[in-house]
Amino acid sequence: MLNYYHILGVPIGSSTEIIKRAYREQIKFFHPDVFQGNPEVAYQKTLILNEAYTVLSNPDKRNVYDAQLLDAIRRSNKSDSGTQKKEGGDHVNTNQEYQESPPESQSQSSNSKNTEQQKNGSSSSSHLKKQPYIFTAVLILFCFIAYFAYNQGYAAAKKQFEKTDEINSLESENKWLKTRINLLNNQLTETQSSLDGAELRLSFWDNHAVIVTEYGTKYHKFYCYHLENMDYFYIYNTELAESLGYTACKDCHPSTLTITKR
Repeated sequence: MLNYYHILGVPIGSSTEIIKRAYREQIKFFHPDVFQGNPEVAYQKTLILNEAYTVLSNPDKRNVYDAQLLDAIRRSNKSDSGTQKKEGGDHVNTNQEYQESPPESQSQSSNSKNTEQQKNGSSSSSHLKKQPYIFTAVLILFCFIAYFAYNQGYAAAKKQFEKTDEINSLESENKWLKTRINLLNNQLTETQSSLDGAELRLSFWDNHAVIVTEYGTKYHKFYCYHLENMDYFYIYNTELAESLGYTACKDCHPSTLTITKR
């Protein structure tokens, strides 16, 4: 039975937040889009990580799984205990067979057996004393290699993630700028159209409209300084003003030829 807690690297009974954080850290490293190693390893690892997280993040599924896991651990412990008892029973039966031998041969056999057991015991004891140190050294080396590989992969994945995030940010900013440029171009077009209309109207007023004061004898353009502080005035076209006897102001119409009355 798969131990989902070992797969995620968290102890049994961990909170949902710890499980979620452990899952995110590992999925960032083993995700097929960022994993630097064999794609098949990334695919299989992602599948089992998703399976473990799906079960442990759901309270109902987790309760059922915990009960099954504890039952499997109990059965495994009972199986190991039964194996040890069986080995002990075989050893007793062997001694009993030796006890059924004749006294002299039993004594000789017992002495040789004791000598052999002492040799084997000292050899086994020496081997057992060395075995934990070898296992510890191998475990430390494995942990160091795994940690180094994890850091390298995590750094590469983080760099790739930051690069992707920066590209997405730049693309989003570029899209916003394009939208802004299009809006400004539309506003510029509208403003230009409005200016063209205003220029046309201003040209009409400048070429065809003149202003006369109440008691004056000249007609002026609307920007002539003679009209300053004037509150009351008339607006005519040039032909009508001249037909009424008004003449052009030389300051604002320096080159205007008056139309002769018929």
